[in-house]
Amino acid sequence: MRRDIVTEIVVCLLILLFAYTATSKLINHNQFVVQMEISPLPLIRMFALDFGWFIPIIELTLVFFLLIARLRLYGLYGSLILLSIFELYIMGMLLSGYHLPCSCGGIIGTMSWRAHLVFNATFIFLASVVIWHYKTSHFSTDDSSK
Repeated sequence: MRRDIVTEIVVCLLILLFAYTATSKLINHNQFVVQMEISPLPLIRMFALDFGWFIPIIELTLVFFLLIARLRLYGLYGSLILLSIFELYIMGMLLSGYHLPCSCGGIIGTMSWRAHLVFNATFIFLASVVIWHYKTSHFSTDDSSK
């Protein structure tokens, strides 16, 4: 029972994170795109306008998946993938030596890149634990019905 509460808390945190960041990116869309256009990472600069729409849409899709019980595991995997990709981006920003602001927006955008690294790693860890718990608890439920 306690594990289920922890799982629900983590899922709610992921929903809040993605809903907040997606909304912030859409409200400040031009700023989000401009910040990606000045990124030291060529791939980000090249596709800044595409990423400007694609990333918040993916984040809102993940929110939808996390809200729907039968889609939740897909939402958790998608969250883990997106967070991992962003973690690689953060590492690239740290290694580049540039001190550009984050394009996340809002309060999260005020964090340093090192703080982002830790913040993101924490969510990666939490999502991984919840996926593991989700899969083991559902497999054990399936096994007990046989």
